[in-house]
Amino acid sequence: MRKRKDLLSIVIVCALPLVLWCGNLRGHETVNTDAEHQQQVEQWRKSHEETFRSPSGWLALIGHVWLQEGNNEIGIGEKFPIALPADLGLNVHGTFHVQGNQVTLEVPSGSDIRVDGKVVQRLPLAIDILKADANSENKIQIGNRIQLQLVRRNNRLAVRVRDSESPAVKEFKGKNWFPINPEFKVVAEFVPYQPPKPIKIINIKGEEIDSELVGKLQFQLRGEKLELDAISESPGELSLLFKDPTNSTSTYQPGRFLDVKMPEGGRVTLDFNQAYNPPCAFSVHTLCPLPPKQNHLGTAIEAGERRYR
Repeated sequence: MRKRKDLLSIVIVCALPLVLWCGNLRGHETVNTDAEHQQQVEQWRKSHEETFRSPSGWLALIGHVWLQEGNNEIGIGEKFPIALPADLGLNVHGTFHVQGNQVTLEVPSGSDIRVDGKVVQRLPLAIDILKADANSENKIQIGNRIQLQLVRRNNRLAVRVRDSESPAVKEFKGKNWFPINPEFKVVAEFVPYQPPKPIKIINIKGEEIDSELVGKLQFQLRGEKLELDAISESPGELSLLFKDPTNSTSTYQPGRFLDVKMPEGGRVTLDFNQAYNPPCAFSVHTLCPLPPKQNHLGTAIEAGERRYR
């Protein structure tokens, strides 16, 4: 019996340093995980802001013009339906001709308009006529400064005008963010709706938009069980539109967005440190959807983007 007790004491003494070492290792891993999370969010925010202020980003948007049946002229000055800045200093003239769902760009000789890098005189523009919301893949460029983009929004055709030298781009000093907090990174269960549920979502202008809810995400945050309905605007991605109590104090009043990858195996990570303001927080030329009522959370999400300075 004495020998057994001695042997047990030896095992415990030998194992104790290993246990302490393992405990220290776990603590070290936690520190590393938090540091990696901090770095990952910082990189995401940097990339997000670079895209936001780019020539094709939201800060460059200076116009959103609904197209009318027939001719819609492009030119310098407010007398044209699609008006370009007076200081552009280029020979610019052209016409978007609309006939039903077909839009044709007509460009007279000598005009500084290029499509996909080429000089054109008459070109039918590509856009998906089966979707209520779609963007043309044709890149319409005027000099090195102006971009025109044909879009469809809620079954209506429009042209977006972007200026890489817009005042908003020049004055942008970065977004306003909460400090990164790992508490707001959670794992959610995805419950798909089969089939997806149709929904009427209201946009910032008070108009109804036909959309579909593809599923809901269930998760816990600060001891509360929460869920958010999701739409899917891009393949392989879920978009969450949500409101929370911070909207009345420190974040954009109409709500914020969060994008995540389509879940694999029914689970997905939600990192509210990457929640961001919709483009209507920065531009009057956008038609942002508002969060549906079921996505109004009672828990304050003190993470992600604050109100713009």
